[in-house]
Amino acid sequence: MLSAMEENRENEHVYYKDIEKTLILRILDYKDNYFALVCDFDIPTTNNLSERSLRSSKTKLKVSGQFKNIDRAKDFATIKSYIETCYRNDVNPYNALIRLSLGVPLTMNEILGEEK
Repeated sequence: MLSAMEENRENEHVYYKDIEKTLILRILDYKDNYFALVCDFDIPTTNNLSERSLRSSKTKLKVSGQFKNIDRAKDFATIKSYIETCYRNDVNPYNALIRLSLGVPLTMNEILGEEK
């Protein structure tokens, strides 16, 4: 990385020199994070899963502008979390919501497949 700093000092481009230097310094500061993908192939390359999980709440805010109060926002987040957890563990969310409404919610052991 020192050669990158040296090359940056010799760079003649006025427009890109500062941006390039900022990137080099950021990589030096966070090199463990940048190169973790090379060492551990189990790390996802994107955060799309997290972004997709947030998309429905952003859509809700765009359509209605806001939640009525903080309690309704917490209710929405709780239900959404329950549905997402079921979905990601191959449990039918519809059946899980039916059981939830009947007062017999799925346990974590059932959701994670340890007991069915």
